[in-house]
Amino acid sequence: MMLPTIHMNGTAKVELHDAYVKAHRALSDALILLSWTSPNGRDYYPQPLGADAIVVAAREHKARMDALKKVLTELEDLAVHTL
Repeated sequence: MMLPTIHMNGTAKVELHDAYVKAHRALSDALILLSWTSPNGRDYYPQPLGADAIVVAAREHKARMDALKKVLTELEDLAVHTL
């Protein structure tokens, strides 16, 4: 991941840090809310995939959760870099 170079002609260090922290907080909240959308098997029948529909939905949900967690980790690294 490319980290910003802190210098006098760029964005102030504190401004960068605050923005990364705020973005991290917002995504943390989003991750909690997204977890509430975990698929329920009763919501996935009857469907053409049959019993596999919930498996597919759960896999897709996990992929969304993992994508947000990856971004959260990157934002944390950026925030630490700008301390």
